[in-house]
Amino acid sequence: MKKKNKYGVMRILLLVSLAIVVFVSPVLSQEPIPRNEIVWSSGYWERPGAWNPYWWGESFGTFFMYEPMFQFNFATDELEGQLGKEIVWVDEHTIKIWLKEDIYWTDGNPITSEDVLYTYDVLGRFWRIGGFKKRVESMEAKDNKVIVVKTKEEFPNSQVVWDALTSSWRIMPKHVWTEIEAEYPKWTPDFANDWQDPEMPEKWKVASGPYLPHYWTHDKEILIRNEDWWGIKYFGKPAPKYLGQLYFETNYGTNTAFEEGKIDWYSGYFPRIWELEKKPIGKYINTWMGMEPPYFLPASSWVCLVFNHNIYPLNEPWLHRAIAFAINYEDISKVSTSGYLEKGNATFLYPEIKAHAKFIDEEVLETYDFSYDLEKAVEILGEHCILHEGSWYTKDAPAEHRGTAIEDQLPDVEGRNVKLGPWGNIVVYGWTDSMMQNVLISRDMGDINIKIEALSPEYGLYQDKFTTMDFEIMNFCMGPSGVSSPYEMFSSNFTGDPPGEWQNYAAYENPELEALLDELDITPAGTLREKEIIGELQRIIARDLPMIPMWPNGYWYAYSEKYWTNWANKENPYIFPVACWETGNTGAMQRLIWSLKAAE
Repeated sequence: MKKKNKYGVMRILLLVSLAIVVFVSPVLSQEPIPRNEIVWSSGYWERPGAWNPYWWGESFGTFFMYEPMFQFNFATDELEGQLGKEIVWVDEHTIKIWLKEDIYWTDGNPITSEDVLYTYDVLGRFWRIGGFKKRVESMEAKDNKVIVVKTKEEFPNSQVVWDALTSSWRIMPKHVWTEIEAEYPKWTPDFANDWQDPEMPEKWKVASGPYLPHYWTHDKEILIRNEDWWGIKYFGKPAPKYLGQLYFETNYGTNTAFEEGKIDWYSGYFPRIWELEKKPIGKYINTWMGMEPPYFLPASSWVCLVFNHNIYPLNEPWLHRAIAFAINYEDISKVSTSGYLEKGNATFLYPEIKAHAKFIDEEVLETYDFSYDLEKAVEILGEHCILHEGSWYTKDAPAEHRGTAIEDQLPDVEGRNVKLGPWGNIVVYGWTDSMMQNVLISRDMGDINIKIEALSPEYGLYQDKFTTMDFEIMNFCMGPSGVSSPYEMFSSNFTGDPPGEWQNYAAYENPELEALLDELDITPAGTLREKEIIGELQRIIARDLPMIPMWPNGYWYAYSEKYWTNWANKENPYIFPVACWETGNTGAMQRLIWSLKAAE
């Protein structure tokens, strides 16, 4: 954790220094780009400044410079190859991968098996695929285009291994990045891969994707089409010559730009989007669902109220359930998100996603699901707490929790008494819908005599706080999306060490759940045992409710057809509704852009 925190500080310093260079040095000249040659997007929150693909928070362009081997398309339920041609289980311990023959880097060198092996070696060294590394016995290049992966004896049919090989990890040029490693021993935080930097060697400016760096400032990033992209013969030449990302301080700026026709690919919260139909831009605007409810597919991530389990009594399931029954989900949705969001369910599975819906256990929902019910919330609190001078105190707190002694705050009262609250509830400043949710959650908690303060740090500080578990409660919506498997949904949300590092956001601990996940990993898909395990996992999570899945968040995917057409939607589902922050699905983002056509 200390190492990660140090890197986080170094990365912040790097971005600040880069920003200073941009603003105090002569800015590179930028010729105006014809509006009909560029797709403008907005909604990705990390500002430009670091295109290092092995670091969290890389700049937007990284996701178009480098490519994955495969991408699972949840709109078609098919695994699609990009750099990869085919992947199969040869037997329960062996996976074989074939790369496409005629794929190459921008410097003309072929993309080979060695690049794949190098990428996965680096990912393993930087813990981004720790589960994969734990389960793999060997990963070898049989020739320039064939890779064979062997799992350890105890991990047959490993879902973790398969997912790591078929997900959106972008393959890197070994011949370039081994040089970078030699020059920058701490290259993950120190090397920005900024092609605009005049001191960066030309020989390091190597990628494979459909778009390459062109120009950036603090408030915009522009990529230019790779005219020699290997994928043209497979996927066609992308129609947009340029791809850009605009940055605003809040949703208000993004929304105004979208309404003015300055944004084509919109990935933010737009209140009452149906009202745009009455405005001049309205004839061009659409969403995945069309201009009718619910507009946005509710499966991009869970909007969770996350409790830091390192702090007592924020680890207590009864407290989570009491709070879950005190939140007025429908009212908050109407006020904060124009009614787009509908209350979540305690299983953490998405009803709108076929791969999830078939596993949802109705008995678990009947026993453990929650809804807005103040009387129920107070009843739960009354079972575990006493009301003293307008505040709740626990009846039977432990003497210590995770190595920290717990003070009895009412020594003259029977039992060990710890006050519920006051606690802070953080969310990112500028995420206006989430900020309003927190204000209204604080209001609702007041109805049950628990004080929770709505706090809104800047994104960088928010990220530092949740990755180091330096918070009490947080509103969090960046966990696994509906395109994740049930295994990934439970594993990422509720397991992983260190907690907070884009995994196990609440620092939840449950050996039984971890054992079930280990079994699920090696259980063949489609078997009765798979369904039984996923049912047991749902029961544990719904019972303990480590964090509250308040709403399944919408894929904030809207678009304008003023300049570009053939956007994916419910009637044209060649890809699922991918937002420009859907960075876990790089192949889907790229496919969306290369599928667009110029408006006539």
